[in-house]
Amino acid sequence: MFETMHVTMTLLLAGPEYDAADPLVGSWCDRPIPNSGASDVVWEIRAKPAGSLYIVIEDDVGRTTVEARRDGNRYVWIDAPAGDCFVVEGWGLLGIYDEEGFVRHARHSSHSATCVRPH
Repeated sequence: MFETMHVTMTLLLAGPEYDAADPLVGSWCDRPIPNSGASDVVWEIRAKPAGSLYIVIEDDVGRTTVEARRDGNRYVWIDAPAGDCFVVEGWGLLGIYDEEGFVRHARHSSHSATCVRPH
């Protein structure tokens, strides 16, 4: 499901340009199922100097950025094809949701020291 979602986002959404100098709001790591052949996925929420937000999704396919807006503890993807969002939850987790509900959790980078950045 995630792989399809990522490919869809990559093809349909052209987000803001990634800049490593943009302030980091938070970073999370999504580890794949062991022996699945998939890579780690790094999720970041970053802020542009003008105050807008964007989400960075980086895996072995590449890096995708999407515009986001904050709604409490939720970061909603602007113009996402499925109304997807992230929810910053307790214990350093990032909840990943789509139109059908909960998809999975990613762990805060401070809890995922072994997360491998694909690029």
